[in-house]
Amino acid sequence: MSETNKTTLSKFWDEAAAYAEGGDGPASSSAKADLSKAINELVGGERPKSVYVAKLTNNGLHNQFWQGKSVSEKNDVMVFLDQSSNAEIVIQAARDRLNPRPDSGFEAVVIGADLGGGQWAIHEVVEYDHSSIGARLKSETGGNFPIVKVPDPAATTRATSSFTEEPATGSPEDGGADAPFSAREIVEHLLEARNVVLEGPPGTGKTRAAFLAANVLAGGNARDLRLDRLLSGNLVEDSVDILLAAPLVWDFVQLHPSFGYEEFVRGMRTDPDVPGFALKSVDGILPQICKVAAIREGKPTLLIIDEINRANLSAVLGETIFAIDPAHRDEEVRLQYKAPSGGTDSLSVPANLLILGTMNTADRSIAMLDFAVRRRFRFLRMQPSRDAVLEHYSATPHRAAKAAEVFDAVMESVKQEDFQPGQSYFLVPDQEKLSVSEWGERFASLLVNNLRPLLEEYREEGMALGNVTVGVESGEMDLLASPVNAVRDSLTTWLCDESGS
Repeated sequence: MSETNKTTLSKFWDEAAAYAEGGDGPASSSAKADLSKAINELVGGERPKSVYVAKLTNNGLHNQFWQGKSVSEKNDVMVFLDQSSNAEIVIQAARDRLNPRPDSGFEAVVIGADLGGGQWAIHEVVEYDHSSIGARLKSETGGNFPIVKVPDPAATTRATSSFTEEPATGSPEDGGADAPFSAREIVEHLLEARNVVLEGPPGTGKTRAAFLAANVLAGGNARDLRLDRLLSGNLVEDSVDILLAAPLVWDFVQLHPSFGYEEFVRGMRTDPDVPGFALKSVDGILPQICKVAAIREGKPTLLIIDEINRANLSAVLGETIFAIDPAHRDEEVRLQYKAPSGGTDSLSVPANLLILGTMNTADRSIAMLDFAVRRRFRFLRMQPSRDAVLEHYSATPHRAAKAAEVFDAVMESVKQEDFQPGQSYFLVPDQEKLSVSEWGERFASLLVNNLRPLLEEYREEGMALGNVTVGVESGEMDLLASPVNAVRDSLTTWLCDESGS
């Protein structure tokens, strides 16, 4: 490496360290400018779009205090500053940064070692298996540092049956267009917070967004990576090789009012193998998925908890509320029931177990989450998206305009944000394959059979709703006040009329 390049590299690291010296708060604009200048000199004409500077502590946590976009892009630069005195923490953090996130802007993470006196050397390079950055650096510097290869999730084949690619079913909770948070953004939050809840009114695509996040973590189709499919009836202990090889292992559970600690953590069941009446201890989904996560040695493992607030979550979690806390991962808590044969009486939740919940804010029959639970989760708000409606119909401007008009009327009627129906109520699946008359009939059916009953239920619960008025051919019509058949017929005629488009 030339002396000029060595000087530039040392300056880069020195500026990064200076930038971080002030702590975790926002750095001064001059420190940012100095680091940007050093990076620009280092990478030449391909100036990075965003720079990420991260400290790593003895807990293995990344504290990003200069965050660019939530998902990196080509030419972005990541700087790791080790405050842990543990190189393995830095190397694992680099692996996590590259894998499991597909389409990452980073191709490699170069880990530097401070030799003192303003001198820096390359300690290790973590890169995708197709990358040649490490080899090029070795050749230019004459160094003998190790190169760690990581599979590139973006290179994983996208299976044709992936539920990333499936059309929406029309069910409000399935979603039908991009959610307010992209799947990659949700994964970014998961990797940072470990526990995330997607909250919002019905029809905002929360459950579908959770499945799409699983696809991102899997680098493609997650469908066949669900725990029961991987086990195929075998025990976890007999499936170690399969579980280790999978880019993701995930499972799904939906809570309801009768769901309790005994189903989620551990409880007693009758033992059919013992004559007469006998009970045995049985693990729920949480200890099972924790066992899998521990086997997978830091690789992403995901538990999706749908309708997380339909049960009394504090009672469901019990003492494990401590164990799932990101600050107390890998610490043991003693469970209420003795372990099944071959198990342990305590539980620890590995750091690589990601918990993703969905929460319907409009259901008044369910328990609200208490503060002890809330502070252990990061909440992402999923609101109805007009842009998603327009995007869904982007190939058919006439339909986009009509659907947006109805969407606006409904949002104007329902003032309370927790109850505003999501975009899924306005999306006809595979609409581009339908004639305008077919689309009009199906859109009107969605409004009459799915949306109207929801709004009527709101009124029965005492909510004050305004009129849902659209300008049909016969004049303005309230979708809630008019008879059902009249609404369907008038809507269909109005939706199919392209004369004003």
